[in-house]
Amino acid sequence: MRGPADERPPEIPSENKGLTAFALYLHPTTDRAVEARSADPLTVEGGPVDDAVRFQATVLNGVARIWAPRFRQASRGALAAGGALAPALEDVTAAFDHALAQSPPDAPFFLLGHDQGAMLLLQLLRARVVGTPLARRLVVAYLAGLQVDAAALGGLPICADPRATGCAAVWATARAGVQPAACGVDRCPPASRPARAACFNPVTGGPGPGAPGEHRGAGPGGGLLGGSFAGFAVGLVATRCGPDGVLQVDDAAEADGLSARDLVGVDGGDYHAQDVNLFYLDLRADAATRLAAFEGRAH
Repeated sequence: MRGPADERPPEIPSENKGLTAFALYLHPTTDRAVEARSADPLTVEGGPVDDAVRFQATVLNGVARIWAPRFRQASRGALAAGGALAPALEDVTAAFDHALAQSPPDAPFFLLGHDQGAMLLLQLLRARVVGTPLARRLVVAYLAGLQVDAAALGGLPICADPRATGCAAVWATARAGVQPAACGVDRCPPASRPARAACFNPVTGGPGPGAPGEHRGAGPGGGLLGGSFAGFAVGLVATRCGPDGVLQVDDAAEADGLSARDLVGVDGGDYHAQDVNLFYLDLRADAATRLAAFEGRAH
């Protein structure tokens, strides 16, 4: 049965048939209730959840078979109070086990999560992957919109270059001088932030800076809140890891009259809503490069 994770812009002809690698994608918080609760997945199915899957998970189309489970996400109020992730983690762990069971033995896998989804993947990594045989099958864990230091990764290395595998790519995006509304390990927004967060630059595939001419393309559709699933904006931002580990964007550039400041959800230089979408084509290229490196080492 086709779903939003199977959709793709017309510019990308890739299909997910015959792929060996799989990916577990976890969506960001869509339950905005101030009430501290764990939302029934059936009450939030469709709408914002499907938009998140459509505009984020699909960066891995053509690289891996995508599993995008519904889970008992914590509401915004629950995250602000610093709790309510246990039901979600139970659902996510079950989904991961199901994906493993439905995939070929020793199949490589990706993890991709944003905001609350990244928080849950971090916990899943520490509990089920790091220090186990599964770690040898991990291509990369993309943890978008997260601010943690390297020690919080439980021993998983930070991706240092575009061909590194078995590593974590962690970033939270904002204009220089702006603190993004990124999630911490235990709550979102975090009560305290690390002095220096782990920082990955999707444009360069490591911690190094990227010029606007290296930015492969943002889009499609403007982010989590819907829009046309077509069209990419190339060369919008310069990127660098700041001294505090925030992925800083210089958004002065324009492409065909569009600037990164025009993207959906960007507020006062905070690019949290666009952590994935701003780097849509960069992440596609990054995933393909790492999978090729992984498969090359396996032979």
